[in-house]
Amino acid sequence: MLWHFLLRLKNKDLIISMPDKKPIALYFFCLASSGGAERMIIRLSNELDSRGYDVHLISWDKNDAKSFYPINEKVKWHKFGFNNGIKDKMRRTFSLYKLLRKIKPLCFLGFVMSADKVIYTANILARIPMIACERNSPKMYSIKFGCNCHR
Repeated sequence: MLWHFLLRLKNKDLIISMPDKKPIALYFFCLASSGGAERMIIRLSNELDSRGYDVHLISWDKNDAKSFYPINEKVKWHKFGFNNGIKDKMRRTFSLYKLLRKIKPLCFLGFVMSADKVIYTANILARIPMIACERNSPKMYSIKFGCNCHR
């Protein structure tokens, strides 16, 4: 399971229930819809919360967005909003960078983030270890990027 990998991420002998509330950040672009990736990231967030982590969900949802799936009370959902254009990319990059520097997560787990350079840039600047969880067919990358990713 993915959460088992996360528990072993920083040290080989991480304690499963962490009393000092180690922070962890998870990203998906929109949590207000009812898809499978949304369900998985929220289930993972709730499980990590129940195991003692300080969980931060990050999305480009508007401030008034509601999640289709139930999120534990202690899980913090950071909604950055989204508009087209370079100015908004700069705003989101800087806002995410500031959040990551503030919470200092053990790692940043991103779901379906292959084309979102804002996520990569903010994580690189904040020097946070990143795990990318793609849920697309490798054929999608040959269409999008022109590479032979499916052998």
